[in-house]
Amino acid sequence: MVIRAVEHDDLDVIAALLGVELPDYLRRARTSSLSSLLLTSTIGLVETVGGHRNIVSVAFFGTRPEVVAELTCLPATSSTSWVVLEFGPSCPALLAALFQWMARVDRIAMVATLSSSSLAALMAPVASNNDNAVDVRVVERDALMGSYGTRLAQIEDFDDLSPIFEAQSDVLTQTYGEFFLAELIETRNEQNQAFVLVHNDRPIGLACVTTEIAANQLDEVFDLRAFPDCNASTSACITLCCIDRQHEWRSKALLEAVFSYYSSRTYVIMSLPAAAEAVPWGGAFAPQRLTAPFQITLLDEFQLVRVRESVAFDHVLYVCHRATVMHPPVVTIAGPDDAAAIAGFTATASGAVQDGVRDGRACIVRFAGDCLGVVVCSRRLTPAELDALSDHYDIDDIVAGPDTRAAHIESVLISPALHGWRRHVFLDVCNLLDLQVLFYVAQHGQPVLDVHDLLVDAGHRKRRHTRRDDLLFATKALVVRRAHHVNARVVVVGASETSQGFLSELFRDLRHKTFTNVVLVSDDVPEDASCPLRYSVVRGAVTAVHYAEKRIALDSQSTVPYDYLVVCTGTEVALSDAFRMTGVFPMDSPSIIASAYAYIQTDVLQQPKSIVVVEGDSVRALAIFAELEQRGFPMQNAIWMYNSPHDWCDQDEDVVGRVRQVLGEQGIEMLTGHDVLRPESTTNRLQRIAIKGPATSKRMQVDADGAMHVNCAALLCSGKRQLSRRIRTAFAHDPVAVDRGIVVDGDFRTNDVFVYAGGPVAQISRKCGRRPVDLSKCCSREVGAMVARSLLRVVDPSTVLPVAGTPGDVPRFTQPKTDLLMLPGDGNVYFRSVLPGGIPVRFLKTDTAERLTKIGVDAIGRIVSMAVCGQVDVAFVEQLSRVVSLPVSFLNGADDRLAKDQIPDLIPFLTDHWATPILHDRLPSLIQLIRDKILERGPGDSNGLVGKVAELVSRSSSGIETGEIDALVRSLTVDDRSVVQNALLDHIVRHERHLPGLIWRRPTE
Repeated sequence: MVIRAVEHDDLDVIAALLGVELPDYLRRARTSSLSSLLLTSTIGLVETVGGHRNIVSVAFFGTRPEVVAELTCLPATSSTSWVVLEFGPSCPALLAALFQWMARVDRIAMVATLSSSSLAALMAPVASNNDNAVDVRVVERDALMGSYGTRLAQIEDFDDLSPIFEAQSDVLTQTYGEFFLAELIETRNEQNQAFVLVHNDRPIGLACVTTEIAANQLDEVFDLRAFPDCNASTSACITLCCIDRQHEWRSKALLEAVFSYYSSRTYVIMSLPAAAEAVPWGGAFAPQRLTAPFQITLLDEFQLVRVRESVAFDHVLYVCHRATVMHPPVVTIAGPDDAAAIAGFTATASGAVQDGVRDGRACIVRFAGDCLGVVVCSRRLTPAELDALSDHYDIDDIVAGPDTRAAHIESVLISPALHGWRRHVFLDVCNLLDLQVLFYVAQHGQPVLDVHDLLVDAGHRKRRHTRRDDLLFATKALVVRRAHHVNARVVVVGASETSQGFLSELFRDLRHKTFTNVVLVSDDVPEDASCPLRYSVVRGAVTAVHYAEKRIALDSQSTVPYDYLVVCTGTEVALSDAFRMTGVFPMDSPSIIASAYAYIQTDVLQQPKSIVVVEGDSVRALAIFAELEQRGFPMQNAIWMYNSPHDWCDQDEDVVGRVRQVLGEQGIEMLTGHDVLRPESTTNRLQRIAIKGPATSKRMQVDADGAMHVNCAALLCSGKRQLSRRIRTAFAHDPVAVDRGIVVDGDFRTNDVFVYAGGPVAQISRKCGRRPVDLSKCCSREVGAMVARSLLRVVDPSTVLPVAGTPGDVPRFTQPKTDLLMLPGDGNVYFRSVLPGGIPVRFLKTDTAERLTKIGVDAIGRIVSMAVCGQVDVAFVEQLSRVVSLPVSFLNGADDRLAKDQIPDLIPFLTDHWATPILHDRLPSLIQLIRDKILERGPGDSNGLVGKVAELVSRSSSGIETGEIDALVRSLTVDDRSVVQNALLDHIVRHERHLPGLIWRRPTE
């Protein structure tokens, strides 16, 4: 049995568990739906048996001060939690879990009903204020959990503590070094003390503390800028700690004892190995029945302080302020009288803070009478504003309807001294301002909130380019829910699409876990890049990797230690030393590309009729021409030169012909079948290039000896790519193997189990299969996400992730690789999306004066490629990649219509109303829902049900003859028809507001 938090996907299971009694439960809970209850409750808990979704008991808890005040004489504060809804035989265990989880809850109250007899037996009756004599029951923390206390250690405690220490001796020795328990207790003095945690008068834990701290060591080794007064005279240091795993959730009492004994000390600190995997108080010894998100860790009360960059030290420092432990801060709505206190705390109160105080939207946080924080929210968002957010971000699970009470976070300033109370501050803010959801828009290039680790990323919808800012959010349940901290040092080398996919996946499940020590190392990060939300950036290039010492050396003479190293760099253009000349640019990094365009604008444009040659059989080379046009370079002076066979479009002659036409209309000469042999000059500044190939252009000059040349002022190389020499030199030594790339297995792991690689820099070993996968032809973000999943399974085995095939085999890629770029001319676009490994056997094609559109279909009727070249709306064409990998039956009979000349142009056909479902970002969830329904009745899809349903979905709103829809419905068996109806209706109920194309005219069919 496992106790965990309620998730949105559990609501259907809970509804089925409650059955016909669901309306009665919702009425007693004073809510309209389970979704709304999940938002308004402080937290919901479920107990599962034999599976993640096999729920047997459920309980929702909330503060509900108005209910407490209405029905009881109990204090209507956050220390009293109200049972909003409960069902199942194990609800008493859920009460115990809540006490373990919520440190500020002193009692739990509820109205006893016939269905809650198991809980009522544990609770004592309390006087009711209600005239109807409602049976109100309450249970105090100590009555259910037993009494806990602390005191100084005594020598007779050795017998009780010894079994606890022996059970964890390996971990304790690895973390703290060798120790002798009896000696630690016996040698106590004023500077060195030992405190024990007792439960029902029996010792269950020990913390040894010293105030003998080297005076200058802290500030010299650790970056303590956030704690300027943390030093040897203001701190006490924990040197050893161990607690019985069944009572670890009460370990905070030991901190209270330390601060009470050392009344003059402001901080408690701990120095632990950065690579320690199982640290007492770090969650490794949490109660067995609680899953990872409920591992009560005292380290949540501490702030992590890293070592200074110039110091080689493999420990990190944890710092806890007295204010975090002794008693909670008081949060109130700020008024005019608080303006002076807020100004004194913030030095200069911003306009947002001043407006929030004036309008009653600001909350002030006080501790011991002093202002130590202020939180300002916007006015409550209207339904129209929520809809606008929903158009860009995937927030359906947290917006229960137009009545959802939500606001934006405008400003958050909380003192580091209150680090451990931040969750409770946010919870109080939600209660005071009557809010269910808090949003925060993280704008690119702007500083982010210090409390971003309490917020969760909302995913972007299909049109990301229209809203590039990230949206973070928090609900009451998410605020109080502690994520499992992973302290492993993860170093990512290279700022690329692959690394962005890796980092996005690594931080995707922030509701359950958060990585505290992730570093991105790159020399290509622009100065104005968006501020990283959850990782730090080190600028520099890797010069050496010391695998035995687990650290990398940078060109800045500094080193970065790691526990896991992930290489996601790109490749470089393969050029010989003969090409090193002024005017020749390998279009590799952003810095070199910027230098090339600056050279063209300052030098080449000053020379009329100077030629620029773009060399390379690649999409990157094609993208250069629009950049040149944007900078004012005359297109009639540009040449695209490369040797066949048109690898940039997989030898598609139709695409080559249309691109040649578009470029030719702008005056660009496209020379294929030619190699650039070398640049030539008499002044070390490029004057001409020697080429090899047929003489097909007037610009080619043939010397007496038969050598062929083209005069040019700049050569932009973007052709064949290879592993950079710098990366090869740094990584290519034992135990990591390097061939054309860094050799990895199917889990993207090298021969060194602590080193991973993904993207074009990696090469999957031939041992994983006969057909090696070229990772440069796969979706870079999908590759990065796969690398992250492989690492997550190692770093955090509790992670539940989909596994494609057997671990170690060649991974199966499901996302198409998409290229989208502008071409010279007004509105010309090149778009191509290809599924890795897909082999088209037939094509759906339209070729008009405006554009070429070509869709490739493989032997099993699956769309494996799509290309569009010409004039088309960029905002729409980006969505077309969703078509790739779907069955061709999704396209509303496009193949038959093309055969009958009913579709003159595929683009207007694909923008019609019928295509709303297949281009929508919820289509994959519908297909998965149908597959789940099929698996419920047995394995396989012998009748091709998924394909039939897809065709039915695409035709349901397209204006096709009713008889055709009826024929499709009749082709389904009775069982199939039931599966289709249930799946579609379930999906429509969930997404009706966003799926007009799925609303059937006759739902009974």
